[in-house]
Amino acid sequence: MASRNSNVGKLFDFSGNGYGVVTHEARVDYSTWSPVIHVLKFTDDKHKDLIKLRFGYCDNTGRLIARPLFLSESELTELGKEVAKDPEMKKLLKGFCDQIR
Repeated sequence: MASRNSNVGKLFDFSGNGYGVVTHEARVDYSTWSPVIHVLKFTDDKHKDLIKLRFGYCDNTGRLIARPLFLSESELTELGKEVAKDPEMKKLLKGFCDQIR
């Protein structure tokens, strides 16, 4: 697995639907792609301090790809292990996971 640059600290702008910064990232690097979960903190006046999760994947340069994310069970397990290392992400996903038990 190749190591990619982190997107933490990068800015995002959803063209009139808010902007902010990537505060956390869980990612598993494979040879040509990396599934990721980003914690997005909005900083614009309308959405100030709103926190959202973005599920996606990056190409082999670390650039986020605007296409659906498809994961096998083993890939989802690996990504879950990365999320478990980050207390903030774990807290955000706990309610989701509790609903599917």
